[in-house]
Amino acid sequence: MTSAAAKHVFISYVRQDNAEVDKLCDLLKAANIAYWRDRESLGPGDAWKRVIREAIQDGTAVFLACFSANQRAKEKSVMNEEIRIAVEEYRLRRPGKTWLVPVRFDDGDIDDWDLGANLSIHDINYADLFGDRYTTEAVKLITMIQDVFGGPTSDPATVQASVEQLSAPERPAKMRELTKSFILDPTKRIELDDLIRSETQRVLIELRSAERFPLQPAAGQADNDADLLIADLATDYWRLIEPLCWSLQVAARYADTVEQLTPWIRALTALHTYAVEPVGGRTVLIKLRYVPLLACVVTAAVATAGDDRWDNFRRLLVDCTVKPRHGDTRVESIAEAVDFYAPFAEAGKAAPSALAYAAESEKYTLESALAALRTNGIQHRLQPVADWLCAMLCPMFADQFTDNDSYENAFDRAEVMLGLVTQDSISMLVERNPELSWLRGTHWFGRSTWRHKHSNSSPVNEFAQQLDTAGADYGPLKAGLFGSQQERAGAAMTSYAEQFAKVSRGYW
Repeated sequence: MTSAAAKHVFISYVRQDNAEVDKLCDLLKAANIAYWRDRESLGPGDAWKRVIREAIQDGTAVFLACFSANQRAKEKSVMNEEIRIAVEEYRLRRPGKTWLVPVRFDDGDIDDWDLGANLSIHDINYADLFGDRYTTEAVKLITMIQDVFGGPTSDPATVQASVEQLSAPERPAKMRELTKSFILDPTKRIELDDLIRSETQRVLIELRSAERFPLQPAAGQADNDADLLIADLATDYWRLIEPLCWSLQVAARYADTVEQLTPWIRALTALHTYAVEPVGGRTVLIKLRYVPLLACVVTAAVATAGDDRWDNFRRLLVDCTVKPRHGDTRVESIAEAVDFYAPFAEAGKAAPSALAYAAESEKYTLESALAALRTNGIQHRLQPVADWLCAMLCPMFADQFTDNDSYENAFDRAEVMLGLVTQDSISMLVERNPELSWLRGTHWFGRSTWRHKHSNSSPVNEFAQQLDTAGADYGPLKAGLFGSQQERAGAAMTSYAEQFAKVSRGYW
C-alpha cells in the first residue's frame, strides 16, 4: 500500500476478485514491493477518479490488469476506466519497456485493448496466477517487478512463505514447481537452500507439537481406538512431510552434484535426529516418528531408481550417514536407519493395513477398513506399509512415469536396491567386526516380495542378470555403490536373494 505519488505497482481489478487480489498483495508485501490498491489507498473524502488517475500517471512503475470470469461478466466497471487511462499512459512511454502487465486469475480470454502502433494487450506476455503453476508464475512476476524497480531479485523462500495461505493440498505442487525453477540455476543455489531449510524447519516445528502429534493416548481413550489413532497420526505425518517429498523427488532426478543435494541431505539427517531423540510416551506412538524419514527415503529411492540415477541414490541414501541411536559412536547410512517396519514395529498389521486400503480405494475410510478387518471382511495386507506408501507417493511421480505399471515396477526396484545396499553395508560391518556376527540382515522387504513370488523376473533377478552382463560397467557400480566392486555386489545379491525367497515363501 502506498500514496499515489510514490513509486508503486498499481493493481486494477473488479471487487469480486478481492480474495485473489489479497493473495497477490501478500506476494508484493513479502517482497517489500509498494503497491496501490483502491480499497487500501483511497481515503475518506478522496475524489476517487482524480486520485486513481494520479496514481496511474504519476507513481506507477508497473500496472497490473487482472482479468477473470468476474471481470468478463461486467459490461461496465471502474477497472475499464483504469485500463483506459493505463493505455493512454502506455502510449506515451518508450517502446520495449515493461509497464502494463496482464494477469489472469483463470484460463479465460483477456480483453482486446488497442495499445496503438499495431499492438494490442494480447501482444504482451501475461502472468497466470491460478492452477498448478501459480507459484512458478508468481516468482516470475515478482522477479520482473523487482527488475523494473531496480532492486534485488526477490528471495524464493520469501515468495514461498507468502503462498502458504494456499490450501494444504496445493502446497506439494508449489514446492515441486519452485524446486524445478531453481535446481539447475547456479545463481539460485543460496535461495534454494533457504527454501528447503525453511520448509524443513517448518516441518520440525510441527513435528514437535504435542497437540498435533501426541505421544500418549488421550485420557479415557478406549484401547480399541488405538488402531485408529495410529492410522490417523501416520496420515498426518505424511501430510506434513508431503511437500518436502515432492521437492526431493525433483532434486533426486535432476541434481548433478552433492552440493546441489545438500539441502535435502540436511533435511534427511534432521528427520532422523527427530526420530531417534529420547522422548517419553507410548512406544507405539514414539515409533511413528519414523514416518517422515521413511517417506523421504522411499521418495528418493523411487525417483533415482526410476531414472537410473544411481549417483544420486548413493549421495542421498548411502553417503548420507547418521548415528543409529542418540549418543551412539557408530554411524550407518540413512538407508540402514529406517525401513518399512520401523514406524509400525509395535503397531501390528491392523492400522497399516487400514492405511493401505484407504489409500488405494475410495471404497474405504480408515474407520470402515478397520471395522472390516475386525470382522474378517477383508484380510490384513502382506506388506501393508509398503502398499500404503506406494499408493500415497503415486501422484508425486505422475510426471516421471507414463503409467501405473511403470511406477510400481520402479517402486519394486527401489525397495530391492535399498535391500541390496543395506545388506552389503551390514556384511562389510560384520567383516570388519567379527564380534557383530549376530547382526541380522537387511529389513528392506516390501511389495516386491509378494508381487514377484511366482515370477522369474523379480527385480532381484533382473539386477543380478544386469551385473553378470555388464560386469564393471554395471550402472550402480559405476556410481560407486557396493564400493564399485563387482564381487561385493554379487555377494550382496546372493545373500539378499536368499532372504527375499524366505520372506516370499512365508506368504502362502
